[in-house]
Amino acid sequence: MARGFPSGHRVRSSTGGDRGSRIRALSQSGRKIEPVEIRPSRRPLIEVTDLAVHFETSRGSVRAVDGVSFSVGRNERLGLVGESGCGKTVTTRALMRQIPPSGRIAGGRVLWKGKDMAAMSDRDIRRLRGAEMVVIPQDPMTSLNPVFTVGNQVAEPMMSHLGYRRAKATKEAARYLNRVRIPQAERRIGQFPFEFSG
Repeated sequence: MARGFPSGHRVRSSTGGDRGSRIRALSQSGRKIEPVEIRPSRRPLIEVTDLAVHFETSRGSVRAVDGVSFSVGRNERLGLVGESGCGKTVTTRALMRQIPPSGRIAGGRVLWKGKDMAAMSDRDIRRLRGAEMVVIPQDPMTSLNPVFTVGNQVAEPMMSHLGYRRAKATKEAARYLNRVRIPQAERRIGQFPFEFSG
């Protein structure tokens, strides 16, 4: 059963970037994952304390995440590093309250800008997702649905989370494609993901 990082695993930390951005690392001592402080931070955007996520299986309860604690401030970067199956994805999904039905948040506390996320309604959480918090899937094959246009998929979160009408969301989608230097963005938002190949 994997709990956090392999024993003794450390992430090298460094400072750098503009506006005081920095990388903070995590190290494991026994079963606890503790942040390695580089320099004092202002009030964190997110604070995670003793987070535990369990899954019920035919063989009993599996502790996928057990006692994870960290905080991330404005303009900070935090890397969760570990072997496959150690709980990185489950941790991020727990923060977004997107645990599969067989799982549950068994303990701990998550504060977003000082507010207890466990006390937030589903509607409040939906407002946070996409607007203030987002998980970017690691697997690129699951990032874009092949049966919808790229423009539709980029615009949809803005319609759902920011309340944009379709015309404005489509215009913003083209602007974002331009920002990442995709040529002829206004035309290409009407294309499907396979048409972006190469």
